[in-house]
Amino acid sequence: MADDIQKLKNDIALNQVIVFIGTGVSVYTTKSEQDVSHWNGLLKDGLRRCQQSGCMREEEFKVFSNTLDSGTADVDSYLDIADIIKYYLKLPSDLVENEIYNKWFEKTVGKLSVKKSDLIESIGELGCPILTTNYDLLLERILDRKPLTWNQYQTFSVNNSLEALQNYILHLQGYFEEPDSIVFSRDDYSRMYDNNLEQSNFRTLLETKTLLFIGFDVDIVDVNLSNLLKWITHLTDNKPLSIYKLVSTTKTKIFKQTSDVSCLANIKEIQYDRSLENLLQFIRNLKSFTPLIRENLSLTNKTENIRKKYLNYLINEYGHVSILGQSDSNVSLPLESVYVKLKFDPTHLSIRAMKMLDINEEFERKLSSPGFFTETERRQLNRAIVEKKTYNPQVIYRDFMVDQWLNVLLSNTNIFTASDVTAIKDKVNQLKQNIFEKNNLKEAKQYEITQAYSEFRHFIILGHPGSGKTTISKWLVMNMAKQCLNESNMLATNRSSEKEKLPILIPIWKYVDQLKDNRVGRKRTLLEFIYENPTLSSACFTDEEQKQLSCLIREALVQGNVLVIFEGLDEVPAHVDRTDLMKEINTLLERGIDYDVIHDKLTYSVYEKKEINNTKDPLIGNRFIITSRIEGNYFENINFYIPRLIIEDMTNDALKLFCNSYMKYISIEAGRSTEEYNMDQLYDAITQNKDIFHLAINPQLASVVAGVYTQYDDKLPEKRIDLYEKAIEKMIERLVHPCVDTSVNYVSKAFGLNSTLLWSIMQDIAEYLHSKVEGLSEKVLQEIIRKCLIDYQTRSSENLLMSLDDFVAKFVDVFKYQAGLFNEFGQNSFRFIHRTFQEYLAAKSIIYLNGSERSEDMIYEIIKSRIGIPNWRVPLSMTFGILSKLSQHNGLFNNILMKLLKNEETSSNTRFSTLLLPFVIVDSLNDMYFSSDDIECKLIRKLADMLLLDYSNMCGFSRLKEHQELIHSYFFKLKIKYSKTMTEWFIEKINHEETVAPCANIICQLKWYNSIFHEIFLKNLHNDSIIWNWPIDSILHFYSNKINAEAVLTQLKFKNALMENPEIIHHITTNKDWLCLIVALYGGYKNYNTPTIISEYNEIRQYLSLSENQRAPFVLYYQEIWGRDDPVYTMAVHVDTALKKEHWKESPIFDKNDIYKESFLTDTLFELLKN
Repeated sequence: MADDIQKLKNDIALNQVIVFIGTGVSVYTTKSEQDVSHWNGLLKDGLRRCQQSGCMREEEFKVFSNTLDSGTADVDSYLDIADIIKYYLKLPSDLVENEIYNKWFEKTVGKLSVKKSDLIESIGELGCPILTTNYDLLLERILDRKPLTWNQYQTFSVNNSLEALQNYILHLQGYFEEPDSIVFSRDDYSRMYDNNLEQSNFRTLLETKTLLFIGFDVDIVDVNLSNLLKWITHLTDNKPLSIYKLVSTTKTKIFKQTSDVSCLANIKEIQYDRSLENLLQFIRNLKSFTPLIRENLSLTNKTENIRKKYLNYLINEYGHVSILGQSDSNVSLPLESVYVKLKFDPTHLSIRAMKMLDINEEFERKLSSPGFFTETERRQLNRAIVEKKTYNPQVIYRDFMVDQWLNVLLSNTNIFTASDVTAIKDKVNQLKQNIFEKNNLKEAKQYEITQAYSEFRHFIILGHPGSGKTTISKWLVMNMAKQCLNESNMLATNRSSEKEKLPILIPIWKYVDQLKDNRVGRKRTLLEFIYENPTLSSACFTDEEQKQLSCLIREALVQGNVLVIFEGLDEVPAHVDRTDLMKEINTLLERGIDYDVIHDKLTYSVYEKKEINNTKDPLIGNRFIITSRIEGNYFENINFYIPRLIIEDMTNDALKLFCNSYMKYISIEAGRSTEEYNMDQLYDAITQNKDIFHLAINPQLASVVAGVYTQYDDKLPEKRIDLYEKAIEKMIERLVHPCVDTSVNYVSKAFGLNSTLLWSIMQDIAEYLHSKVEGLSEKVLQEIIRKCLIDYQTRSSENLLMSLDDFVAKFVDVFKYQAGLFNEFGQNSFRFIHRTFQEYLAAKSIIYLNGSERSEDMIYEIIKSRIGIPNWRVPLSMTFGILSKLSQHNGLFNNILMKLLKNEETSSNTRFSTLLLPFVIVDSLNDMYFSSDDIECKLIRKLADMLLLDYSNMCGFSRLKEHQELIHSYFFKLKIKYSKTMTEWFIEKINHEETVAPCANIICQLKWYNSIFHEIFLKNLHNDSIIWNWPIDSILHFYSNKINAEAVLTQLKFKNALMENPEIIHHITTNKDWLCLIVALYGGYKNYNTPTIISEYNEIRQYLSLSENQRAPFVLYYQEIWGRDDPVYTMAVHVDTALKKEHWKESPIFDKNDIYKESFLTDTLFELLKN
């Protein structure tokens, strides 16, 4: 409703409204003291006069009176009564013909007197033409205007302009002093419909203006309104019109007998509260926009000039994106070259995240199952993976969940034809869709930004660090600015081309910052902040221009013509209470905007919007878009109905477009023709390394990768730690002396410092940030720089070229604005542009101090102290990679690693301990360098031993399912990267009685088939363990039923023999003793788990029959099994849908296909069976 009110106020201010007055206004003006002021009372009076004159019988009078009193009368009933009254009052009499009928109007509505004039005065102050269906002259008396009948309007040739009607009240249905003009009965209304020639002059006004109906809600059924709407519909040939009707909140919306009026669908009801007294205040408030808008209309030329300057300023300010990592200057690419898709997902993020764990597991299992891909497809995929030098060909499925990497694999035209690509993609996509549907998750619909903008009025853009939230914000602002200037742009669509909005980009932290600076003064609302400083005090505008721009934006806000983007909701400093900010944002979304004339400022409307996110026409009214990181759930308190749009990683096409745009720029800068540069070479280099590819699909990291590529002879490093090293080197190189051939690189002639100091400062900053929750304040930055400078002076003989305080101040500016590694996240809070840079530098801080390598013991102690801190896991994994590269010649890495492993083994001897080091080292394997394959193999075996030791320790965390699953995942990582080594290690372990059961459980969870594993497990079935829930039995069952390989059948000699001698099966199934023996030795029950199912059913039945209090002790246990949200409901659904009651009557069924075990008695038993 707030949007409708805002539009209505705007139209009134622009002289675009025609007011239609109904009987409700007369009722208010007469203080309801005269019943004939409305239709129901007038008809009752007419009935009494007919009865008193003797024309109407008493019975007839009672019937009609009861109809009026019943509240159920419809339009036809009212018109029936009107026809009767007119007929009786026009019967021949001693008076002149029609005199009684004419005098009746004069004695009723003609006698209405003014008791309260304020409502009509307020209507007059709106400055709109007034039309009425009332027969009285109350409007004329109060507003000092002349009455005008419909016939007079035509006869006197009053033109159709609004100005011409300002001195009149146009009575569409006549008034009492001109009785022949009164429209009262059916015949009178019919004459209105037929008078097309006369009506044609009025048609233009109705079709081009907004129609406002006031006072048509007194009677439950308003005959005048009903017939007036029919007349308007008839007159305008059913064209859609802009119609508003003011109604009391207590009135029921009833339009009886008017369902054939098509314009009813266009009527928007605006509620003004309960009584006509509230209507007065509402009417007065409708003109609140008028002073503001009409003042600006008088400054048209100045306003247009400042508008164009502002829009061009936005285009220049936000029209390019800078690429970091260049030696001399940043690369500035047109924003159009950066293309990012958005994803809309209706599922709550946390719920989806939890379900995705199960979805990924099921996807991997089914994708790797025999038969999913044809043998030809599997060979093709294996070959593509080998050529990409990625994972073991036997384990291809993990990365197939990432569409971008699948596209990279399938892009090899030497392997795949177009039909091959389509077939494989269809299979993978269909599998994903089926799994999503099974888990009640719809695969998220993808939107381009133009689609999202056209479909959603307001929305929140969510993304991970560096995903492109700021770029999308700039893109929207720039393209909308171009659209406002009627320039070609990428945002305009057929739907939105006529709905340009004045764009404003507001960094949220700027608003929060001004609140802090303004504690003693008046607190500005978020709404005021939008229009008071839209350029954020840019020097491009004078103070006078800023004022003019503020007025322009105020007017645009009240007209609903503004697009506001609140950028960086997550960048509000952590110590700031976000409660008031969230309330302000929700108020902007949920309420309209009003103008406070007294204080000359915009305020929030008291009326709430009916539809916060109008999907019927999302382009109407002001629009608000918010950006935030996904991490931290900063957006959770924003109105639930605002869609959340998640920025995806860049698609293959988007990444390729970016790379090509970058290479084109580089070739132009280098003075080369585009033919000299292969435009695809950067993209091809990125896709050759899967780890780097996964970084590059993040837009911000893509720019870093591009910078490293061009600055290092068109090459990319193989490992991520080398990529970060080179990226930071190039950023530092921008700050040092241009002459890089000397032995010492200077920050500048004025500073006289080498780049080693810059590394030291950044490492100290990273170490500080990684140890703290909040960002880096300027004060702490100064302290870190001061400490590093003092240490530098102590160690070097060089003196600073300026005072320490001046040097610190200048260096702070360097790191804030020039280094290229920092962004300002909120007032006085700095962080690295991406967390991965912080993690890498924090890793280096463990190894280096003031540019020098720490001692072996010091590095060991730091690692040991931080190995148990979750926040340090990633930096530590990078530390191991850096150490392994450094120690290829000095053995530092091996020495530290052996010490850590020995310490871990010692601590693991305690009964309840759990290991941490193996997890960190496994995570760092992709970044490690090894001097020989033998050293690498020994480390992998050692890590596997330690993981197995942790896994087998049921007194520690391994008693928890979550910890077991964690260890499964790490064995899976080792299996992927070191398949041969891990196969040999598992073969060794499953041949030992004490380790065969836990290893069998791990292999079973990994769904790992190996023919040698199968053979060993068949021989070790007697070593199966109830502690691990009989894992050897489970893995044998899996191999037999799920693995379609000839080697499986070869291992199962008894099963193979039965396949070749089917007649023996009948002998087994008909002989109870033989059946029991065979099933005990080999399996073979088709419904072997029926007893388990029956037991499960009984357990669920008993639990559900308990009261809530009785269930309480078991809640946590069943939540682990059936889910934390509502285990009782989940169990009930499972019983109703999954458990078949007929299991109670089932007998065991023997099936040769379900044989999965083997015995040393096979040959002997088979000879006996044959005989």
